[in-house]
Amino acid sequence: MVWFRQLAFRRPLLTVSQIDGPSAGSKAAYIGGIQHAPADNGVNTLYVNVANCKNILWHWDIRGVGSSEYPVKGFNYFALDTKCQCSRLDLEFNSIAWGQDTGYGLVGPNGTVQN
Repeated sequence: MVWFRQLAFRRPLLTVSQIDGPSAGSKAAYIGGIQHAPADNGVNTLYVNVANCKNILWHWDIRGVGSSEYPVKGFNYFALDTKCQCSRLDLEFNSIAWGQDTGYGLVGPNGTVQN
C-alpha cells in the first residue's frame, strides 16, 4: 500500500482507504478545496477520439502544476445522449505526479519517504 503525506505543510497521513469515497463532505467543502488548489499553467491536448458520435475521449497533459517536475497526464471520457448533451463524464489522471508536484511525498508501508 502506498500512502500520501504532504511534507511541506505537515498535513495528516491519508491511506488509500480514507480517500476511496466522496472527495468532500459537502458542496461547500468541494468548492473550497478547488479554490485552494494550485493553478496550472495550461492543458495540452494530446489527442481526441470520437466513437460512434456518442463517446469522446480527450487525452491531455499539464506540465505546469506546482513544481512542474513531473508531467501530469490524464483523460476525460464523455458519453453523450441523443441530444448531444453530456450524460456521463469520467476523469482519470496521474495523481501521484500531481501530488509530488504539489508537495506530497510517497510513504511506503515501512514508513520510508520517497520524494
